[in-house]
Amino acid sequence: MTEATIYCETNTILKLVKKDSSVQAMFLLRPSLERITRRLCNFISPLILDVTGDPLVLVAIRKAIEAYQQENDESIKQKAYVSALLDVASRIGDLKIQGVREDRVVTWEPYIEPMCQWMGKHDVKTLRTEQHDSPDSRAYSKLALRTHILTVQDMTEIGFV
Repeated sequence: MTEATIYCETNTILKLVKKDSSVQAMFLLRPSLERITRRLCNFISPLILDVTGDPLVLVAIRKAIEAYQQENDESIKQKAYVSALLDVASRIGDLKIQGVREDRVVTWEPYIEPMCQWMGKHDVKTLRTEQHDSPDSRAYSKLALRTHILTVQDMTEIGFV
């Protein structure tokens, strides 16, 4: 998978989400949420599916939008968005992810590098996942994802610091 292909997949996810005018308005009003969302899309491959069969990143973004829209307190709308985004995306910690190449299988070491970057580096075209249950996997995943998709400025602005 090339960087161009990954970029196209990320853009496809974002375009799909931004079809809704209220989402466009949210991203215009709060550009940091779009940047954070883009970072998540670049970190987790759209090829990783949720139990619903939809891309995990798309499910996470939809839940985040829903949380943002349901929050009445303007001062914590961004935090509601990011918290929901991380809650759903942290499901990735329940999975062992491997890339299948013609000559071998390579395992993604969670959070060492973005999955999309790893896929490009190893020329992975197909992903294989299996359930990997660990009592602390979601909490660890949420923390690791937070460090990868949020800058210190984001964390301060949103209220995580």
